Amino acid sequence: MELRPYQRDALDAIGRSYESGVRRVVVHAATGLGKTVLFSHLPQRFPGKMLVLAHREELLDQSAEKIRAANPDLFVEVEQAGRRASNWADVVVASVQSLYQPRRLERF
Repeated sequence: MELRPYQRDALDAIGRSYESGVRRVVVHAATGLGKTVLFSHLPQRFPGKMLVLAHREELLDQSAEKIRAANPDLFVEVEQAGRRASNWADVVVASVQSLYQPRRLERF
């Protein structure tokens, strides 16, 4: 999955922020500019566990698939309603509503 120049620029900016100690970064982009593709490349630059939050089932499944495509060696699971991500997942894509429950949120 080839990134567009502005997506590469955004990843570079995230990297610079992270290197300077910033751990909470917001990327703002209009609909259709590939935010999902962009964050699917984060595990390659920042190894470790990753939690992705979304509001709708379609976005959860789309995010999980894009992350799997960009990172075939990672174990990606969804936490939503009756779906439970395992503790050993590298990336968990979760619904905001599911993690609103304290017991579920504590796992992550």
